[in-house]
Amino acid sequence: MWPSIWAKFRSVDRLEEVVKKSLDERKTPVATESMKQKLLQSLGTLRRKESENVRYMPIVNRYLTLCTRQRQANSVSAAELRSTKTIFYTKNTRATMLDEQVEFFVEATEPGSGFKCILVENPYDFKTPLNAVIADSENERRFINMLLQPTNVGHYEAWIKSTAIRFYEIDYAWKKREHPKRGKFNPDFFIKVGNLILVLEVKDDEELREPSEETRKKNDYALAHFQRVNEHLEEEGSLVRYKFNFLNESSFNKFFQSLRDRNIATFRSALDVKLSEEE
Repeated sequence: MWPSIWAKFRSVDRLEEVVKKSLDERKTPVATESMKQKLLQSLGTLRRKESENVRYMPIVNRYLTLCTRQRQANSVSAAELRSTKTIFYTKNTRATMLDEQVEFFVEATEPGSGFKCILVENPYDFKTPLNAVIADSENERRFINMLLQPTNVGHYEAWIKSTAIRFYEIDYAWKKREHPKRGKFNPDFFIKVGNLILVLEVKDDEELREPSEETRKKNDYALAHFQRVNEHLEEEGSLVRYKFNFLNESSFNKFFQSLRDRNIATFRSALDVKLSEEE
């Protein structure tokens, strides 16, 4: 009752008149403590600020060069290797491991162990600075498998799988229902093709039907981020450029065909197209 009253009657005299009338209707000469508190609560709306639409705009004041040596080490548990995750390794991997890691590695990579481990037969095809790579999902496992195929491996110079946090973070903001949220995400893969660095975030095809608000904002902020990076590189006289894509599973074949045909610079996945339609 009180908020609607104050919205209509803004003068103190008029408010006092309405309060007295309400007391008369309740047949009571004085207001109780409960009535008083309700009145004070209703007046609290006067202190509210007008609603605002908040948009976070990143302010760039410096550019930092990241080296692959700065990538944090990550690990995988036995349970994860039996379910969702897969490790890719070469015959040289064991020699680079810490002593306490070797026992589990030998057990996991033993044929018939039940763990998801894939040996890359030719170490020279494993064009990554990492001694082993952990695929966090079935989509990532399939993508890495295709990346290492003989038909594809000769069409890029190097690649690296990012970590889930901290290595290469991109700030973004989105709304979860009515609540503004902020976060950071790390794109899954960086692939060097000549002077072009392909930056990929791998998704399954569910996002094609109805991309989430969070995915759309990740895309917006990532595209803007790499546009700023490319402008900076151009000012510095560098020939290197970055290209970001959301890569859904059903677009894997098209991606690698574009890589082999040397027109990867213009590649767009089905999810890229869908996200551009959502704008």
